[in-house]
Amino acid sequence: MERSLTYFPSSLHAWYEALAQEPRAKAVYKPALLLVVLDLLDEGRTDPLRVVPDDALVGAMDALLARAKLSAPPGVAWQPFFHLGTTKSKRPPIWTLHDHHGAPWRVTSDERPGSLRELRAKVAFAAFAPELAAPLWSAADRASVRRLVYEWLERRRDPDARLLLAAHDRDWGHVEQRVSELRDVASQPFKLHGERTRVELAAAVQTVRDRAFRRAVLDRDAQRCVACELRLQWNLLFEAEAAHIVPVSAEGTDDVRNALTLCRAHHWAFDTGLWAVDDARCILVVDAPDSATVDLAALRPLHGRLLRTAADRTLAPHSEALEWHRKNRFLGEKRAA
Repeated sequence: MERSLTYFPSSLHAWYEALAQEPRAKAVYKPALLLVVLDLLDEGRTDPLRVVPDDALVGAMDALLARAKLSAPPGVAWQPFFHLGTTKSKRPPIWTLHDHHGAPWRVTSDERPGSLRELRAKVAFAAFAPELAAPLWSAADRASVRRLVYEWLERRRDPDARLLLAAHDRDWGHVEQRVSELRDVASQPFKLHGERTRVELAAAVQTVRDRAFRRAVLDRDAQRCVACELRLQWNLLFEAEAAHIVPVSAEGTDDVRNALTLCRAHHWAFDTGLWAVDDARCILVVDAPDSATVDLAALRPLHGRLLRTAADRTLAPHSEALEWHRKNRFLGEKRAA
């Protein structure tokens, strides 16, 4: 199956879910503080089980917000530091606050701090939840967590989130430029294949392309599966995936006209060749009887359904790409041959 652009290793699943369930606040202080902590971890100035609200952390937070040109009072780090350790729901907080005896601090309404000084008087350090702390010991996994925080910010779509991304994410300008390029394809001839495969690209360039491709494709289709019209959203997390029609393994391009927004089940089935799209943009499901090894009952209702195309037809899936998929991936075409 084609690599999903929303895929992260199972070791990072807890981070993916934690950020998806984190309530959205008006300010971007929480993601800003997490980015600061990740930077301090990279520098060896803190560790996942003992994040101290000291001058290094507070100063780094103030400096990041200043670079982002976000108006905030000095020492504002105490607010997200406290709120990342509390929750009003049944979900566990991202980290646990500990008092000066090292014991977890159980917060009551009377004990809520109102300033950095009050926070420091009550809290000695914070410790990430065990499943979130585990990846933070590895530099490579920290880089993946940082990308998750960037994605969390990117989904917010508000000016402050964009300013914070521009200040911290070195790839942000390249992603924005790439998204603009992907959306500006209407006047350009469609290319079925690229000049080189993505595996030949530097990792940083591939990451930029992946982020931009996913954003451009999902935005085109309003984050809705073009096959079944399923649209699932949890806070700022969408279930939908960006699927190449001509796959990367066959040197398919990142042109949005070579892409479909699909739910995970129909993405897998499309890549496997269990369904395709005809010239009239109707869905074709492979004609195979159920058996001890085949069960397509859940897929057959798609047969004959019109593909839900983009509102802007100039960005819609290209007929050449859909034809390539029918001839080279669709098992029904191969059975007929």
